[in-house]
Amino acid sequence: MGYAVRAERYRYVEWRKRDGNGVVARELYDHQTDPSEDRNIASDPANKAVVERLTKQLAAGWKENTPPK
Repeated sequence: MGYAVRAERYRYVEWRKRDGNGVVARELYDHQTDPSEDRNIASDPANKAVVERLTKQLAAGWKENTPPK
């Protein structure tokens, strides 16, 4: 099952086991340099902080990430 979060610059996807426990794969796309999402940069060590931030954002859920009105 895939779960995604879209940030201003990035789209991050986690592919999880059917039971929801454990990430099978990750995808990270930089829309500033790759708007067509042709290059998954999740495993690039230079993006470690971005992956960690978006992992937390995804885990918090959409309600926690809704900007205030």
